[in-house]
Amino acid sequence: GQEKMSKKKLKKLNRLTVAELKQLVQRPDLVEVWDVTSIDPKLLIQLKSYRNTVPVPVHWCQKRKYLQNKRGIEK
Repeated sequence: GQEKMSKKKLKKLNRLTVAELKQLVQRPDLVEVWDVTSIDPKLLIQLKSYRNTVPVPVHWCQKRKYLQNKRGIEK
């Protein structure tokens, strides 16, 4: 018989790679690594490419809380 794949593995198989997504969209410079995991990556890039849109701050996707690590800051 055929082995059943988990939903997680099926999603990963059907997911586009970053290179494939960059080839499909008009503005490949806006594609980021985590964009391929979104529900609709093409729509996401289209929304990012509108005029006057502000990019999401980098610290929003980090695991550590914003300004939690104050190693280089002097009091």
